Amino acid sequence: MPELIISNERTFKNFLRILVFSAAIGGFSDFYGNAILAGVSEPLIKSLGITSVQYGAAAGLTYLGGVAGALSFGYLADLIGRKRTFIMTLVIFIFGVVGTVFAFNLPSLYFFRILTGYGIGADFAPALGMLSEFTPSYRIGNIKITRGKSFSLFWAVFVIGGITAFLVSWAFSISHIGLLEWRYALATAVVAPVIALIIRARIPEPPRWYIIKNRIEDAKSAAKYIGLDESVIEGYYIPSLKIKTTKISEFKPFVFPVLLPLFLAFFLQSIAFTSLTILTPIFLTSLKISSSNAVLFTATAFALPQLIGVMIAFAVIEKLPRRTIAWTGTLCGGISLILIGVFVHTLSIVPLLIMLVIADISNGFVLPVLGGMASEFFSPRTRGTGQGISTSAFRWSGFAGGVLSPIIMLAYGLSNLFYIYGILAIISFLISYFWLTKVRVTGQSLENIAISFLGHNLKGHSSTEDGQKK
Repeated sequence: MPELIISNERTFKNFLRILVFSAAIGGFSDFYGNAILAGVSEPLIKSLGITSVQYGAAAGLTYLGGVAGALSFGYLADLIGRKRTFIMTLVIFIFGVVGTVFAFNLPSLYFFRILTGYGIGADFAPALGMLSEFTPSYRIGNIKITRGKSFSLFWAVFVIGGITAFLVSWAFSISHIGLLEWRYALATAVVAPVIALIIRARIPEPPRWYIIKNRIEDAKSAAKYIGLDESVIEGYYIPSLKIKTTKISEFKPFVFPVLLPLFLAFFLQSIAFTSLTILTPIFLTSLKISSSNAVLFTATAFALPQLIGVMIAFAVIEKLPRRTIAWTGTLCGGISLILIGVFVHTLSIVPLLIMLVIADISNGFVLPVLGGMASEFFSPRTRGTGQGISTSAFRWSGFAGGVLSPIIMLAYGLSNLFYIYGILAIISFLISYFWLTKVRVTGQSLENIAISFLGHNLKGHSSTEDGQKK
């Protein structure tokens, strides 16, 4: 099994670092943008004269915009390229954040939150697609970044964005600026995406995308630019690229064993945690914790444990099947959420926070799998579309949770809300365990994975991203 042919190991290694950072900073911007809004929810509500339900709707509409962004830019990533969409998404996000800072009433707040969500929701499909198509499937020499580990690093930086936002909003809350603090705090959300735009300009289009457009010389140039021998592009072909086929015919084999279970599992698992991003400061305040301390609690008892979960996934993602990680995390998360409902009812704050930490570790553990698996399975022509649809589940969960959770909490109480969250996570476990494909991903090239679903004969076909022959 010949290894990936690297012409300049230092160049390729440095490129991978820049790639992972530039992709992950989009995830950082995502969680930061939503968490900073949650952290300043109290002054925002007072300043604009809105209710907590209307605030929840504004937060939920951010995710609804993300649905539209994920679906449209997933398709565009396949159509016009990963790099172009990689840059366009952050430009839209920046406009949305700036508009939110100057929102003057509820309709303007809604509009700019939808625009913000559209931009950052659009980012995940090209970002995760770029990570899949550039990073090797297994460790090579001194190059330790693999596809699975790059997903884990992406989601780790995503969670760090949330932790940072809660700490920043806490700092604003104790600064006694007044009702304008929410505008100043939200303005900080433009810093990360501006940095990302500068870095992303250095990232080329993946050779795999050039190949599906039959731009062979461009593919060779891109490979050479990042430190690979141009001959590696021979391993990026799969039979479907050599014959006439439609995008729909390539898409269909992935729908039932991959896309549907991933979408449903991701949606049901995430609905609790996207809601908690929005509502944790509010429900902690209902437990007689001051608003400033509630934000600090959110950073330490909600976001930090998720980072721990992601780093556990980082340690095992190349050792365990993706499916095993998915069902383990969803099961533990579901049980913990149900127990939170019990402890909320008895007002036992210490065990409540312990269960919240366990639930959040479990959620962080499954993020790299449920959040990136689609980009590993879909074929080159459909990778962006498949990842976009899968990612939209995360956005749908935020919309549903942001809009419905405050209503359920007011009507039925906090404990029943967590019972519902827990049951949904248990259903996600059942889907992951019984329905999600058992096809091996770890150490397998994107081409081998796609071919196994498209039903082509592998005999005599050099099909791996690393120049391997299966």
